[in-house]
Formats: sequence, C-alpha cells, structure tokens
Amino acid sequence: MDFFVELREPSACSAPDLDRFKRLVRKGEEVRLQTLDSLVSHALVLALVRVGAEEAAVGALKRPNPLYRKKVFAKAGVADPERFGHELGWVYVEEAFRGRGIAPAIVGALVAHLPQASAYATSLEVNLPMHRALELHGFARAGKPYASTRPNKMLLLFLRTSVDDVYSEAAVTPKEFT
Repeated sequence: MDFFVELREPSACSAPDLDRFKRLVRKGEEVRLQTLDSLVSHALVLALVRVGAEEAAVGALKRPNPLYRKKVFAKAGVADPERFGHELGWVYVEEAFRGRGIAPAIVGALVAHLPQASAYATSLEVNLPMHRALELHGFARAGKPYASTRPNKMLLLFLRTSVDDVYSEAAVTPKEFT
C-alpha cells in the first residue's frame, strides 16, 4: 500500500493530529514526556505518514534548546554545536509498517524542508535502518556513542553539514570554480 509524507507546521495541525503525532513519538521512548507538548509546538515542521487510514509514522525538524544541543554534542565529544540549528528527530515507524522505506522518505522530506542544510540527528546505536536512512540523505556519524536516558541504551550523533560550511572550512573561493 502506498504512503505519503505530509509536512505541516505544528500550528496547522488539528488537536487530534497533534495527539496522534505525540502518541507515536512516545512509542519511540526517547523523549521526556514533561516537555513533549512544548517541544512539539516549537518544532519547525512535523512529518505525518498514513498508510490507508492508519497512522504509520512520524518525524520532525526540531528547534532544539541551545543548552540541550550543547549537552548532546559534549556527550558525543563533538565541537561546534551552534553550527547545527535544527535537529531531525522523533522519527518513529509503527512496527507493522517497517521495511517499506517510510523512514528514508520521512528523512528525505524533512531534509528538503531545511531552511539551512546543516542539521543533526541522534539515533539508538542499534537502530541500523535509521542510520541508513540518515546516511542516504547526507548525514554522517560523528563522535562517540553516549548513554541514553534509557537504561543500557546508547545513542549516536549524526551530522549533515551544509555545502557552504564545507567550502568555508576548506577555504575554497568561488573563483577556484571558474
């Protein structure tokens, strides 16, 4: 059965849609429930996926709190968190719909919506399908694994650097391309 990734700003979502979105995010078990409502309302865009009439998956481009972002990067041993203003996250696919390419489609739709190309994402160390989805869309693993808030779970940091950042780091000037 076909699916479609729908992107919407949180303010454009109905209360039932937001409730369904948050229900699936909670199933991913990597979010603090006390802050979920405010984080969802502050997100740049939400991804909602239905297969037929069923809620199949979610994801989002988040505007992370600078202190949270700094902690994530420090735990992973990676510098310059301020270069990454958005976090791609909350990607969760219901088990019945896994293996159909939904996660890569969510990541692709969200990356296409980035106001800047630099972003970061975190993923459980054992979530290889998510690692592949991120890498397919230009993310690369960075730093070292670090402890999740869940017992015995480790997280990985993935970065997607804008072309402008790469060129400025390499000191490439436009005239070198002529």
